[in-house]
Amino acid sequence: MKRSGLFQGATVAALFFAACAAPTSESVENASTEAAGPVAPTPTAEALLALEREANEAYFKGDAASFAGLLNEPFVMLGADGARLDKTATTEMVAGVRCDVKDGWTLDEPRLSKIDADIYVLSYRSTVDGTCTLDGRTEKAPSPVRAATVWVRSAETWRAAFHGENPIFDPRTGEAPPAETAKKKEASSQDAEAALEARPGAPAADPAT
Repeated sequence: MKRSGLFQGATVAALFFAACAAPTSESVENASTEAAGPVAPTPTAEALLALEREANEAYFKGDAASFAGLLNEPFVMLGADGARLDKTATTEMVAGVRCDVKDGWTLDEPRLSKIDADIYVLSYRSTVDGTCTLDGRTEKAPSPVRAATVWVRSAETWRAAFHGENPIFDPRTGEAPPAETAKKKEASSQDAEAALEARPGAPAADPAT
């Protein structure tokens, strides 16, 4: 939007509205939409999961610029190791990381939750076989992990405002459970949630007389 254009047109606009009837609410709404520019469409789980894949690919390559382009300002990340990073610290960390990841890494089991029209939460399961090196130290990539990202609408796109990860492991052994076992637990959890949602609500109390 050009400020000079607004000031230059102020006199003309005043004369125009003095001579014409007030605009309808529909015309005002249309004008506001045009002035605001393009708006990102309502997301699907797969659409946001595709952005998650872009972020992972950028991370594995140490491509900080591409990674930062997917982040909102402000942004907060909680890593699997408990570290809390803002956008600047996250971008600097990505710039220094190098990963050796085997083909076949996956992001699956996406679940999308709507907070409001401009905020969505995507949770999913990540499975990676590889190592990452940062500050001269090489470690195996945490896997599998349960991750969640808060995505916010930013004009014509969606950007991540928060990302957190938790390793999936068997508390009895401290190791990751077999893939089939983890998927069965996830299915059982989803079935339980569906059953709760399907239960009829409790009868309303009789109004006081």
